[in-house]
Amino acid sequence: MECWQIIFLNLAIIGFISQLFKYILFFNRNLGSKKDSAKDLLEKIYSKPSSYENYIRNLNF
Repeated sequence: MECWQIIFLNLAIIGFISQLFKYILFFNRNLGSKKDSAKDLLEKIYSKPSSYENYIRNLNF
């Protein structure tokens, strides 16, 4: 029984570390490919309609 617990604990640790590496590599790749400045990102966010505006549009058939 103790042998199985050690095996599953090691698998959980290995899985966690691999997910952490994937997360780090994903954000390093995305940050390197994005050339937008903070101002451009904020303008893109604020130019999108909010979910409330979409909700009101859908109510007014």
